[in-house]
Amino acid sequence: MSKNYYEILEIDKNVAQDDIKKSYRNLSLKWHPDKWASKSESERKQAEEKFKEINKAYQILSDPETRNMYDIYGEDFESMGFGGNDTSSNADEIRREYAEAETKKQELKKQMLTVQMQSLSILLVIDEFMEYIWITENDLDSSLWSPCSNWKEKIRSLPFEEIDSFREKMIKTIQEVGKGKKTEPVKEDISVKNDAIKRVEDLLKRRSVKIEELEPINRNYKEAINNAGESVEEILRVEMRIQDDIDIKEKERNNNQTGQQEEYNYRQHTNKGWWWGRK
Repeated sequence: MSKNYYEILEIDKNVAQDDIKKSYRNLSLKWHPDKWASKSESERKQAEEKFKEINKAYQILSDPETRNMYDIYGEDFESMGFGGNDTSSNADEIRREYAEAETKKQELKKQMLTVQMQSLSILLVIDEFMEYIWITENDLDSSLWSPCSNWKEKIRSLPFEEIDSFREKMIKTIQEVGKGKKTEPVKEDISVKNDAIKRVEDLLKRRSVKIEELEPINRNYKEAINNAGESVEEILRVEMRIQDDIDIKEKERNNNQTGQQEEYNYRQHTNKGWWWGRK
């Protein structure tokens, strides 16, 4: 049976590292073989064994890593090869195992974080999907939607392997309502179209893109949106096409400006070299 290192050093299991060192000094001084040199052979042998035990216990408990491993394994510490005579090699082995355990702990944390981020991305996708086809939870069939109620909390708490199937069930339920809404005229289609036009105009200003820079089909964006149809999906599709065109034109302009600046810098550099060469 493994000896209790805390009992050998006459300390409590929860003591601080400084108290371990203090107790070791007192006990090693008390049981040092030189102090027992004038005693009987059995007493000298007892002191020598006690002194070895004290040193072994201190070597294990003085290192926070090996102490932590000892606290974890308890009485199995020596039987697992950690408490043999070759204390230094055992300590190295303990450190390696401790490092491996820490690495596994970090990997587990990363996996948990990945699951949380994937769950969050699913929440965002569902939110955007419902908004895109102008559906709220009130529009959904309660008999179909009830298993998905409080869906944000459920997705966060679901096991990772169940998230995808739950997500697909939600999307299918939303799509069923969306099918009916695609052919249903929008009662306030004028305000929807006006909002779409305003968003396009705001984007043109933010991107500093001129109307004449757009593709011909998108230049008369007001007419294009007004003629988009009566369903929200059709209006949004035209709006997204125009917004994509604006984004592309801005990127093309930025790339051209970057290229012109690089060419200017190159000419400045080569001209400077030519001037200094003449001097």
